[in-house]
Amino acid sequence: MPPSAVCAEWVAPTSAATAPPHRPPLQGEPTLWLHEEHAIRRNAWFAGLEPALQRVVLAACSVRRVRAGTVIERGHIPAQTWYGLAQGAVRLSAPMDSGRSLTLSLLGPGHWFGDGAVLDGSTLFEAQACTDVTLLWMPGVTLRHLLTLHPMLGMALVQLHHRRTRLLTAQLTAAVSLSLRQRLAHLLLHMARRFGDVGPGGQRRLWVKLSQRDLSDMLGVSRQRLNMCFKQLEREQAVGVERGHLVLSPGDLARVAQGATGMLGE
Repeated sequence: MPPSAVCAEWVAPTSAATAPPHRPPLQGEPTLWLHEEHAIRRNAWFAGLEPALQRVVLAACSVRRVRAGTVIERGHIPAQTWYGLAQGAVRLSAPMDSGRSLTLSLLGPGHWFGDGAVLDGSTLFEAQACTDVTLLWMPGVTLRHLLTLHPMLGMALVQLHHRRTRLLTAQLTAAVSLSLRQRLAHLLLHMARRFGDVGPGGQRRLWVKLSQRDLSDMLGVSRQRLNMCFKQLEREQAVGVERGHLVLSPGDLARVAQGATGMLGE
């Protein structure tokens, strides 16, 4: 992955930050490709908005394309932008005192992020492009203006936050009720659905690269413990590595996730 860099185009000009929410695209400003717009519209949360509200949100957004490795948001700096991910993958991480970043989640096409940070004026996470990405972005001042004009958008954001809380609750429940082997299988199945290209025999090859450090961070365990489980799944041909990309067997992983016993007894 290229070295992290803050791209200057993420600093919205003053005119954009104070522009009316329904402004037309600026001359030369990029627009979404059809498959990128489809990714946004297929997201369950966005698809649940009224069509008129969908048009309002899209009309208030600008489009940015950035390279892999670009830091989109830095931790502990007041957030000013709401994002929708139209293409690629974005890593959310928490900066640690040691200087290392702890991976919290990977976002795929269709996901929105940064709204909570914009509304409470703080950023607890860092967002970095794992691949080349296409983003919708909306200045925080525009989002707040839209919320005064369209109260249903506020209700929709509450629902979005509830979805995230429900997911976090499920993860915490799994952490205390499932073995590490099962949790790893569940995580890999989730990644297969979100980032997997279908291959021979139903295998899924992840188009985003994931390291064992990323997986151990997301599961909250040491890399050594994660490596033991991962190696066992490799021996069982539930996972493999091809040119740095994980290749997953969903059927085998589903059996492990459901509680099939393994050699480690984790």
